[in-house]
Amino acid sequence: MTRSAGPGSRLDEPVEEYELPDLPITPREGWLTVLSLLVMLVVGAIAIDDARWAGYSVGTHSSQTGFLPLAALASTLLGLVLSRTALSIFRIHLIASLIGGLALPYLVANSISQAPAIEGVVYLANLENHPEVIAAFERRTRVLGNGVQTVAAVRDWETLVASVNHLGGRTPRTLQPGEITRRGRWLAKPCS
Repeated sequence: MTRSAGPGSRLDEPVEEYELPDLPITPREGWLTVLSLLVMLVVGAIAIDDARWAGYSVGTHSSQTGFLPLAALASTLLGLVLSRTALSIFRIHLIASLIGGLALPYLVANSISQAPAIEGVVYLANLENHPEVIAAFERRTRVLGNGVQTVAAVRDWETLVASVNHLGGRTPRTLQPGEITRRGRWLAKPCS
């Protein structure tokens, strides 16, 4: 039983103390600290998941970051268990890093879909030279810009020159493969 020093008592008087029995993995900091850490990590993970930054898994309404609250709980419990072992700090960190390094790619790979939840794609760079990439975009989502048929039509130089000339535009003198002479300087564009 605990007896505290009451009003008027001296600080040097002996006080009877009551010790709680140690549970096998009782943390030095106390259970309230562990519980507070757990609540903080799980609430943070729920907030990140609730923002839906990564989108949804294909064909479902489940978030791609839905594993975060469980991962926060598991990592806290793992840290608690490892802290109560006789292992050195270096070995504890090594074990935790290995477990996290194996678990995280597995969890992320299970949550990432083949077709992300996007409304469309805008491509840049020299993808007109790679119509198969544009076709892959079109199979998954809407292409905002020139589709594979438009790119194929533009890459057919004869069709493009005829279309531009028909609209009253001007095009440079164009030679087809095999017509290039040695005289002069030419700009060469690869054929599709």
